[in-house]
Amino acid sequence: MKSISKYFVNFGEHFPDDYVIERPELVMFDYGHTLSREDPYDRIKGLNALLDCLPDRMNLPMTDEEIYKLADEFFLKIWDVGNKYRLESYFQHFLQMLWGMLGQKPDIDLVEQELTFWWNTSHARPMEGVNELLAHLKGEGYRTAVLSNIAHSEAALRRRIVAIIPEHEFEFVLATSEVIVRKPSQRIFDIALRMADLPPSALWYCGDNAIADVQGAHGAGIRPVWYRSLHECDYHRDEDKTPPDLPYIQITEWQELGEILAALPLRVADLK
Repeated sequence: MKSISKYFVNFGEHFPDDYVIERPELVMFDYGHTLSREDPYDRIKGLNALLDCLPDRMNLPMTDEEIYKLADEFFLKIWDVGNKYRLESYFQHFLQMLWGMLGQKPDIDLVEQELTFWWNTSHARPMEGVNELLAHLKGEGYRTAVLSNIAHSEAALRRRIVAIIPEHEFEFVLATSEVIVRKPSQRIFDIALRMADLPPSALWYCGDNAIADVQGAHGAGIRPVWYRSLHECDYHRDEDKTPPDLPYIQITEWQELGEILAALPLRVADLK
């Protein structure tokens, strides 16, 4: 088992030799930089695409530059507050505020507005190997779900996922925008556990962030899988990349998760 042991970080330090690592019933995934590889955000491009949907863009009470500044200030303040209190914003609220200030709105529903902004802000594609892993999990009878820290609505997130991973159907998708709390708060993981109707020991959570995903899942009693993609993430802070002192599984490619699951159950002693 030496080839497998490299994936199990800090298990020997935190568990006795006879502790058994069991297979999960459900594998849950983060979205950004985990299931999806997203290009760096160009917020101005996204805002321009939305403004082009207005009935009369040339007759607005604010200049484009004032709108861009408003958006930047709004998102930076919301980001700071959200990180401090582990609370999530809701992008649709920003849109309704913006249209109220401009006195006109696009003739498309709010989810279409979100997607217009999102696709023009950042292109997305599946992470390498994730389609193959999801097909393997389905074939082996594992349940799958998504939990994402995201300001976009659950409806928009679902449609984004379907667009880039059309072959797989997740049991449920949980967007933090819909429930206010965000990772690493234990409350959001508790909501996911209730949706799955499983105890924490039956669920693994895969994500790319050491704090939100690894520490958050561990704090809820869920096995964390730290997916450390070789692709650099432009919004990670230094602390988001610092290895925590707790037991977790670490992978850099999705095929490795399939190999780990195939080797289970294992005792901690088998890893030594």
